[in-house]
Amino acid sequence: MDACFYHLLGAREALLREDLKPASHHAELALKFSTEVGAPISSVLCHLVKAQVMHALGKRKEAKEHLARAFGLARRIKSRIHEFYSLSAEALFFLDEGKEAAGLASLRKALAIGSEEGYGALFLAPFGRGQALRDSPRKRD
Repeated sequence: MDACFYHLLGAREALLREDLKPASHHAELALKFSTEVGAPISSVLCHLVKAQVMHALGKRKEAKEHLARAFGLARRIKSRIHEFYSLSAEALFFLDEGKEAAGLASLRKALAIGSEEGYGALFLAPFGRGQALRDSPRKRD
């Protein structure tokens, strides 16, 4: 399990640096180790990070497949926080693709879960930064 989390964190760190080759390598190893152990919580996180890497590489089909696996596992284990993370990632994917209505719908669902569960803040860091959010012409205060 230590190897899984090492590579999961390595993938996330590489994503934040936008260094996709090591991100992909770490994501693949994290998913491999998580699958071998059979731990559903780490598998959700590994599929989410793998989805983000595939999305960043422009491999939309593979990204959506990993996101669907993450959603399925999150629902199977009844993990609201992982559903929240999956919806947040889905929102970023849609926004990056210019699908604003779908992105906002996913974001609303994520925020509803966050509100119901008292998460308090939207935390997107596990999924990278999202092209749409980086390129947004809106200024933040």
